[in-house]
Amino acid sequence: MLSLVALLSALVLPLLAASSNPNTTLIYQFPNGTWIENIAVRHNNALLLTLLTTPDLYNLDPTSSKPSPTLLYTFPNATALFGIAEYAPDVFGIAAGTYSFSAGVTPHSFSI
Repeated sequence: MLSLVALLSALVLPLLAASSNPNTTLIYQFPNGTWIENIAVRHNNALLLTLLTTPDLYNLDPTSSKPSPTLLYTFPNATALFGIAEYAPDVFGIAAGTYSFSAGVTPHSFSI
């Protein structure tokens, strides 16, 4: 029985994957050199964006007629933002610290 399920899965799953071609739409193009590290979706479908290249948190409403990011906050004493997670309704934790592409992470510089 298990072999039959495996065989059917092997035959059907590639067909399903090949038939699903989702449409994509560019909603905003950041300048070259901008590195969006993480994205969190808010309750209103707006996107919170953390950057690896600056310690800035942006909000982007993809449903706007002309989506454009809005700077919400710049974290002092940090050079980069890493993870973002919602831990209560519309309340987010963000990892902020010191990072550079050449030197990497500065030990003990990150906080939430």
